[in-house]
Amino acid sequence: MLAEKPYLRLFKYIFVASVLLLLTAGHCEYSLSTPSEPPEGGIVRRDPNSSSIPHEFPVALTAVPNEGFVFSHWEPTGNESPIVRFRMPDGDRTRTAVFIPFDPNSAVSQPPKVTIVSPTRNDATQFENAERILFSGTAVDPEDGNLTGGSFVWVSNIDGQIGTGESFTTVLSTGHHTITLTVTDSRQVEGADAVIAIVAVAAPDNGASAGGMTSPTSGDEYLTTDTIHFTGAGHDQEDGTLTGASLVWASDIDGEIGTGESLDATLSEGNHRISLTISDRQQKKLTVMNDIVVEMLVNEPPIAAILSPLFGESALTFLTADSIDFNGVANDPEDGVLPRESIVWESDLDGQIGIGESISASLSPGVHNITLTATDSQQAEGIGLTIVRVHAPPTVAITSPADGDTFLPGDSIAFSGSADDLEDGALTGASLVWASDVAGLLGTGGTINANISLGRHAIALIATDSQGGVGTVTISIIVALPPNVPPTASIESPVFGETFRTDGDIAFYGIGNDTEEGSLKGASLVWTSDIDGEVGTGEAFNVSLSEGTHIIILTVTDSREGAGTSSVTITVVAPEPTATPEPAATPVP
Repeated sequence: MLAEKPYLRLFKYIFVASVLLLLTAGHCEYSLSTPSEPPEGGIVRRDPNSSSIPHEFPVALTAVPNEGFVFSHWEPTGNESPIVRFRMPDGDRTRTAVFIPFDPNSAVSQPPKVTIVSPTRNDATQFENAERILFSGTAVDPEDGNLTGGSFVWVSNIDGQIGTGESFTTVLSTGHHTITLTVTDSRQVEGADAVIAIVAVAAPDNGASAGGMTSPTSGDEYLTTDTIHFTGAGHDQEDGTLTGASLVWASDIDGEIGTGESLDATLSEGNHRISLTISDRQQKKLTVMNDIVVEMLVNEPPIAAILSPLFGESALTFLTADSIDFNGVANDPEDGVLPRESIVWESDLDGQIGIGESISASLSPGVHNITLTATDSQQAEGIGLTIVRVHAPPTVAITSPADGDTFLPGDSIAFSGSADDLEDGALTGASLVWASDVAGLLGTGGTINANISLGRHAIALIATDSQGGVGTVTISIIVALPPNVPPTASIESPVFGETFRTDGDIAFYGIGNDTEEGSLKGASLVWTSDIDGEVGTGEAFNVSLSEGTHIIILTVTDSREGAGTSSVTITVVAPEPTATPEPAATPVP
């Protein structure tokens, strides 16, 4: 046997080590972190959605901005596309989606928010070869709202464009497909989402599904008003736990009830056979059934009663100006105390007048049939009745005097008016009362005459009918004196220019006359000097004045403070001095 050469042995070692390294690398899984910056700016959808991803496994990331933000780029690559696709590289990686606040004043529009509903975003959704795959998605645009139709474009990185619209089915070729849904709004701004779908070469054998219905159980009884709780479970050998649309609930009377492991619903009256159909992804089905009974609830109407005003009481007659208090009670055997909006008060004349157990309302004239109607949750009604009579007050008019008229003191003023009542007709005599806010009661009847005091008077004619209804009308009049003519003054003495001595009295005499009051006397006549001030009152008196040139004024004032004046100028001088005689000489003896 030939000895193995050293370089061949070294080559074999290197080859084996390389194969082992490749095999080991093929099974290595690495962490992929996908934060958002800022965190409130948006989210990152990832497929597969797992914390660790095998080396070289296809990955799709979609940056979805929250309201008020737009996507900017990925860090550290700087890629500005919201969707990135790659195979998981060697080692742990971080891809950060950077979002920036959206400026509504900028020319840039926010992109639509796109979500792929099917295929689901799992650790790479798997399908069998030639299987028709359901593709469905949604898109909401901040400006356009819900987007539809041709604005949806579906693309596979292997098969190219595979369809348009919100929902369709198709077959994909074998391989690892990155499915991208791109939606364009009316401003040609695009939003997108992506998932990974794996189409296998051949379909495996499909095992049987298992499951059961937990609730309701056979023999259960319910009312049509009851909310029935449906719970069940399904499991498949290939698909694992089945949820959502894989579990379909139905009634042989009401048809499909809903889907999922748990739901609540009400059913119509009858004997229902409830079925739970469990389907795996290959549409292999298992159906379990339970029989239940749903009975119609016999509803009793509510009880409604009016507490006040009660029919037959004397207080049932009201005036149109009255606010009438209505009080009632309503109770239902099934619902108990009814809500306010279920209790309605109505008049056969005025229609609806209020809601609730207690209200206040004014009514039009007439006899009103009042109904209190209480309605329960099943629309059954209970009714309470009462009758009220509403009386209109009389209408009143003053014929004379006219509003704003003016009279003199002592005038006998003629007051004339009338009143008419819906039931009593024309009112007369003591039913009509005249009054002044200053002078008080003036008289009764359709026509009176009265002399009232000076001033402004509010004159009211008050009419009272046989039912106690009162109507009133008011005017304003004035009783005032005529315009005052001021008195005249005349100085008879002293005469203008006279000269008097300080040691002598001066005779003052004057006359005062008034158009309304005649001759004025006494304190109505006041004499003054511009030097000595007031010098006297009355028609005549004598007084001495100080030395100087005096302006004498006579002021005459009547009882209404009207005044007239007259004046003269006089001079008062000091008396000349008297010569003193010299004493006689005494003779010398």
